[in-house]
Amino acid sequence: MGPSSSSSSSSSSVAIVVASILCLVLNAASLCSGGTTSNFGRKTEKSIDMPLNSDVFAKPPGYNAPQQVHITEGDHLEKAMIVSWITMAEPGSNTTGAKNPISN
Repeated sequence: MGPSSSSSSSSSSVAIVVASILCLVLNAASLCSGGTTSNFGRKTEKSIDMPLNSDVFAKPPGYNAPQQVHITEGDHLEKAMIVSWITMAEPGSNTTGAKNPISN
């Protein structure tokens, strides 16, 4: 037998290896149980939207008061924080103040 016999043998062994790996992955997925994280279940009936004229959408009192405030954890050690906000009339102040509840 010539070179074609060795290449067909090689391709069939590759196919067997790929099929075996695929079977292992699918079998592991069926054995894996993610469990239940909570007992929350969304209601089947339609939820009621918050009306646009609700007080939570009202403009805050005061001139150029921030209308959106975003607070983000700044690092994984919980020693920094990013605070950003949007003011509508003109650029607002770029300073914030905070009190550290844990005195070092």
